[in-house]
Amino acid sequence: MSKKNNIIIILALVAVTVVVIIIAKSFSIRSVNPDGMTAIEEEPVVDMAELAQAYRASLDVIMPRYLALWQSGERGAIAAVRAELLALTMPPDYREAHARLVLLLDAMEDGTPSTELRDSFNELAAAYGWLAKYTADVQ
Repeated sequence: MSKKNNIIIILALVAVTVVVIIIAKSFSIRSVNPDGMTAIEEEPVVDMAELAQAYRASLDVIMPRYLALWQSGERGAIAAVRAELLALTMPPDYREAHARLVLLLDAMEDGTPSTELRDSFNELAAAYGWLAKYTADVQ
């Protein structure tokens, strides 16, 4: 190839690269507020107190069945109660307690004696005061 052909090929590659960069930039441009800040879609604000109240109200419905499983020993109902628990949305402060409630169901399914489950639940309720109202059913 001649030197002239090499220059034409290099210029063509540079032109293609410039076009690709311009096209890529046009797809990534975001709208800008008048103050120069990039606009961001705002997430709705979640009221944590309201979320906690809704979570506790849902637990009031689920917990009687949850605790009845210990007395009945019916393992077939564990999956349904677990699914109800896992469907709940909880505030960040309740995540650990919620996970431990689910893990207690797993232990129950694995055949852990109900006395151990009760002790674990009572420890959980002692650590998280909002669960204490259910301990009367556990005794």
